[in-house]
Amino acid sequence: MGLRNTTTTIVESLRTVEGQLVRVEVLDLLSNLLLALLVLLSPYRHRRGDKSFRFLIWAVYTLATVLVPYTIGLLEAGPATIWIFWILSIAKAHAKFQALREASRTDGLMKHTKVVADYMMTEHESGHVFDGATMEGYRYIFHGEDLTLPYFSKPDYRTAIAACAFTTVDTVWQWIDSQSVSVFSREHGGILKDIALSFALFKLLRRRFANYEHGEAGRPKTRRLVVSGLLREEADYSRAFRVIEMELAFLYDFFYTRHQSHTQYVGMTVVFVLPVIVWNAISGAFSRHYHRTSLEQTVNGWRVADDLHTLTGASKITWKGEAVPFDDGSRKKAMKLIKKRKHRKLTGRNWDRKLGQYSLLRNFDYHPRNVASILSLGLIEPTRDGQKASKKVELPEEVVMRVLSRFKANDGHLADGRAALAGNDASRLTWACELPTHVHTVLVWHIGTTICEMTTPQQQLPLTGDRLVARCLSEYCAYLVAFVPDMLPGHGYDTRRIFNAVVMEARDYLAGCDTMRSRCVKLLELQCNELTILGMGAKLGSELRYRVHDRARRWKVIADLWAELVLFLAPSSNADIHAEKLAAGGEFMTHLWTLLIHAGILELEGTTC
Repeated sequence: MGLRNTTTTIVESLRTVEGQLVRVEVLDLLSNLLLALLVLLSPYRHRRGDKSFRFLIWAVYTLATVLVPYTIGLLEAGPATIWIFWILSIAKAHAKFQALREASRTDGLMKHTKVVADYMMTEHESGHVFDGATMEGYRYIFHGEDLTLPYFSKPDYRTAIAACAFTTVDTVWQWIDSQSVSVFSREHGGILKDIALSFALFKLLRRRFANYEHGEAGRPKTRRLVVSGLLREEADYSRAFRVIEMELAFLYDFFYTRHQSHTQYVGMTVVFVLPVIVWNAISGAFSRHYHRTSLEQTVNGWRVADDLHTLTGASKITWKGEAVPFDDGSRKKAMKLIKKRKHRKLTGRNWDRKLGQYSLLRNFDYHPRNVASILSLGLIEPTRDGQKASKKVELPEEVVMRVLSRFKANDGHLADGRAALAGNDASRLTWACELPTHVHTVLVWHIGTTICEMTTPQQQLPLTGDRLVARCLSEYCAYLVAFVPDMLPGHGYDTRRIFNAVVMEARDYLAGCDTMRSRCVKLLELQCNELTILGMGAKLGSELRYRVHDRARRWKVIADLWAELVLFLAPSSNADIHAEKLAAGGEFMTHLWTLLIHAGILELEGTTC
């Protein structure tokens, strides 16, 4: 009875005038806090792909959608005012209008990228001396394509602009070198160079999304930029990958960030939401003490403001005796880049740095219920049989090092795995690289790798070294086949059909096998048809186990094979899938695709195997 009486008392108190005022103030504050959360969390919705964060965004949005109109109704019916909601609505409408206007401008992707594309058709003619380590001779545009009035050269009417009309990345590097003694430390100067290079490469990458030609593709100078520049020493491999990460961060900002910086969200929140909290504080219902943290941050020991100040003193750069202007526009562009990238702790990442994983022999018997697809009347694509991903893994540094080292070892040329087999004295296995499609090759080597993994006692040891590289890349490539087929060579629909067929094969051959080991052992014992992908995978697993006896050497063969194969699969003309995945957490394959573009490799045609 006591609980019932207490509940009745609370309900009756809320019906009084004083109770209604308290309820309005609480809902008023809660509504504005929900709106503030939406504003503050929105920049991260494309960067984080974990389900918990997406559920949080969904819950806040759903609650705000219901609570805000209800609160406004209470305010209109009571003595309170609703001026703050009207101001916030106007501000949000203005922000959306600005975003739509920016998105609809025609001088964004197409116009400015056209200038870069036409300029790069003749950039290689600007000099015969080039050095990828110092960027000498690489006159890639850093700034100015949007400020220069082009003229058209006849008869092809391409944009004709001299390199001196722009600020180019080689001049920026030379200016940084000239300031290194008095202004920048060696490490700090290297970071600034990488930021400048990633921004220049980002402008070149945009051509792929605008369907413009790459005039430097296939040229030795272009390949040297990656092989002798970014990958000049083994110690630089991690740095090379960070440059690509920063470049894709610029691309992400270009495609998906509606506002210039995160501080705009903070400013709007402070200006329009803080007054509500203060208003409630004055009313006496809440605490009077509110604090605002400083927006200035110290990152890795450097204050951003200090770095920006050092760039403002630059006036010009000397390039081979010529004065190349490093004007106010260039300085402002450089300052904005430094602030944005260092604010992200110098990683430049807008992706989760994880590898998707899939094991065919573990999940072929998975049968989805597809409740969401049924309830949405097919709007949500149904999950196919066997299509169950394993838990994503953090991208190991060993994987990055091995993939880039194989590219360096092949002197910037692609190989489909046969070079790795020959280099490890395992040429007898090249038949598994000469299959009808690339999907055949991926799945056959994936099955063979899984058999080696599950049928040796070494599986109980910690996953490191060659074995770590082999398993991560094997299950990542299988993941691409099962979940992102459009990112691989060939037609995505054909890839899906082959995957579905192999799942049915596995269900027929391995019926009754409940463990991974029993499935692998049965494959080795079963005299299945070698013309099937499952049969060829079993044959390859058997040959790997019995022809490469030494386990350490066996995993070295498999790891090198996968490192070459994943690069071989990276070139693609389908830029849309990379943009789509960039907005949903990012893919390792997108980084390799980008690296190969800057090495002048756009398609599989003409690659060496």
